[in-house]
Amino acid sequence: MKHYFHIIIFLFTHDLGNLKKIWEIEFLHKDFSWKEAISQAWKRPHNFIFYWRLLNFAYHNGTKKQVRAAEKLSHRLNKNFNIEIPVCLEVGLGFTLHHLTGIVITSRVEKIGINFSIYQNTTIGFADYSKEGSITIGDNVSIMGHSFIFGQNLSIGNNVIVGAMSFVNKDIPDNTIIYTKKTNEIKTIPFTQASQAKL
Repeated sequence: MKHYFHIIIFLFTHDLGNLKKIWEIEFLHKDFSWKEAISQAWKRPHNFIFYWRLLNFAYHNGTKKQVRAAEKLSHRLNKNFNIEIPVCLEVGLGFTLHHLTGIVITSRVEKIGINFSIYQNTTIGFADYSKEGSITIGDNVSIMGHSFIFGQNLSIGNNVIVGAMSFVNKDIPDNTIIYTKKTNEIKTIPFTQASQAKL
């Protein structure tokens, strides 16, 4: 309960102008009002971004107690939504999460630029967390579903699209569409009682 208290104190003691602008663009999609923000945060089933942005803002701008509270509440938020997005991330304006399932981003991501979007069951991770390294992601990057971004020191440039079900372990330059080539082999078999029993 004390963690909520520290975040409420943060709301009343800090300039929230930048946070309100973020909420307008990423959450409300209209001019900010507290009435509308509270109403939408209470009703929406997928309101992760509202709470995560609040905790992220408190983490980067609050007192030591407020930072600690943001960390604790962030763990709870991630668990409730079955995703892992650390509260310490620096993410530019226009952060979009599509289909909130199984998204994992390492805390070693140094910076993510503006207009970043990520889809379900996607991991941005490290080969060995005992070693030093970081991942940077530029502006206007979209990572489609079921993708795996994996590297100790990795840079994704600006204006990049990572196709669905892609594996990326190398730097990606600006203005690039990258995908892992896949092949599908379809075989037809006669539908018999024996094959039906195996289903």
